[in-house]
Amino acid sequence: MKYLFWFHVPLFFIISGFLNKRGYEQKFTDFFRKKIISLWIPYYVYGILCILLFQVLVWEFDASFICKELLKLIYSGTKVTGIIGAFWFIPVLFFTEIIFYFYQKINKKAIKIAFLFTCYFTFQLVFQYITLPMDINVIPIAIVFFSIGVYMKENWQRRVIISKLAIVILLVFMFFFHLKLVDLNIDLKNAVASPLIINIIVPVAICQLIFVISIFLEKKKGLPLNMLAFFGKESLYFMLTHNLIINFLEVKGVHSWYIVFIITIIVSLLLYYPIILITQYIIKIINVSNWRS
Repeated sequence: MKYLFWFHVPLFFIISGFLNKRGYEQKFTDFFRKKIISLWIPYYVYGILCILLFQVLVWEFDASFICKELLKLIYSGTKVTGIIGAFWFIPVLFFTEIIFYFYQKINKKAIKIAFLFTCYFTFQLVFQYITLPMDINVIPIAIVFFSIGVYMKENWQRRVIISKLAIVILLVFMFFFHLKLVDLNIDLKNAVASPLIINIIVPVAICQLIFVISIFLEKKKGLPLNMLAFFGKESLYFMLTHNLIINFLEVKGVHSWYIVFIITIIVSLLLYYPIILITQYIIKIINVSNWRS
């Protein structure tokens, strides 16, 4: 599990940057509205649905529990635990994309690089040691990972060279890690990322190899590519809902990791269309369209 923490949250920010649709030529008000629709509305709709659905699954109605979970959802950040434990990611992504909108307006490359270095070292020296609502203190490092994802996309033609460098970085790191001369501790939800520099290059190297392997698999015939593409496209949905199922299984006394994993995948798939349809219906009621664009 520790090894998964080395890259899984940075991966989501890097993927968000890699798959980021340009739109920075839009007026800020249009861009802002689009991000409210695509991130904040699903955040609250998914969150409330997960809270209510958990009550249905455990077959009880606890008004106190519901109120506490709703307050967590509003505060977000480190306060969102349990069934909505992964929801902290959405507010951070929202503010990251808003700041990145203005970042893309900068024309001088040197200023952009200086800004990213400032974000990184500000997080390391200041924001890593404080806690703010909605994990606002995590935004500086999120911007760094997000921009790396954008850079990967813009320089994809150099992926072979970059991948070779990534392999070398990981081999060197694992050598020193095996000798217990270096460690890596990343938990962005709690604003933890150490040691310096390694907390960037190792996650990025792992993500680069994941991207290259994914592209390689896409070119191979006979693999369930439609399923892989589906899980890739809807990864955010599975990220937000998996804690609901895991917590329910814990309540029922199921602790075997592979059984929990299998049941979580199956139930997430079963809940996918109902949750998406309910979300679309609610958004339609408030006259908002194209929320998933």
